[in-house]
Amino acid sequence: MVAKMDDMCVFYKEDIQIAIEAIKDSLLYPDSEIIYDLYAIPSHNHQAFYAAIYKNKNEYEMVYARSEIYNMVFDKPIRMYPFTSAIKAKSKSNYDGRIIIGISKLSNDFAKNISDVAAKVPEGCYNNELLTLDGVFQVIRVFTDGITKEIIYTDADRIPNIDDFPDMKDFLNDMYLFVEEMII
Repeated sequence: MVAKMDDMCVFYKEDIQIAIEAIKDSLLYPDSEIIYDLYAIPSHNHQAFYAAIYKNKNEYEMVYARSEIYNMVFDKPIRMYPFTSAIKAKSKSNYDGRIIIGISKLSNDFAKNISDVAAKVPEGCYNNELLTLDGVFQVIRVFTDGITKEIIYTDADRIPNIDDFPDMKDFLNDMYLFVEEMII
């Protein structure tokens, strides 16, 4: 299935809202100001997630929500779907949709990489079409009194001037893998 990127750019906000509400319901939403948030729907059963990054005292922390659809017939979780799909799965037989919440400390290197991205990568919604089940959809939002920058992409190669920052391109393409390691 192919979706227009413009449709995905609208859809992800609804999905993030579901994740935020789940985090608030768990009473883990941070009191501190959120500096960045990250969102990804990866393919190949990698973990879909929403993560809010904030500073707690002198350390960076991340509160996250990850979606999971549990297939009771095969007795295994499916992790690559957005939060809206996890909610819908609750009404299907043989499936159970879950939103799992947690907190993780972040390395200074990871926080620095996000800061570098926020400073150097232009805001925008990149790519025209997205394979919704076979492409990785990633979003980085920067906050300073509200959302001040959104970087939305499926492939960092499409971000203008990204070749000027080869380390950043690799980080952007693999961001969901770095976060996935911290939340599973």
